[in-house]
Amino acid sequence: MSENPEGAALVIAADAALRDSLVFLLETFGLAVTSYACASECPKERRSANETRILVIFQATSALGLDVVRDLRCLDGSPPVIILAGKTHPASTAEAARTGITILETPTGAGELVDAVEAALLVNTIRRSDS
Repeated sequence: MSENPEGAALVIAADAALRDSLVFLLETFGLAVTSYACASECPKERRSANETRILVIFQATSALGLDVVRDLRCLDGSPPVIILAGKTHPASTAEAARTGITILETPTGAGELVDAVEAALLVNTIRRSDS
């Protein structure tokens, strides 16, 4: 795994064990991670893209994951998003593809998740250098 400059990750996952695992994974990338059980727990001031380099969401379905993204759309600059979903739906998968959101169906292999995180961090680095 490549070392990244300081940055922040935001994890939204109702399942505490999964949330802790995602936090651990993202911390191995050198990211400061904040996690919440649901989007409504995330304070408005924490939703700044200046603070957030990557957003990882776990929901039962991809449609619910997109609902969380919509709830958090006050994120300025919209950091890259990875949705882990137990069940995907063609309509939400198509919407995610149009908006650059990565959806991984669970169970997801560790390598696939690591690859998605690395790709999201690269996208974020490119966006920041272009602005």
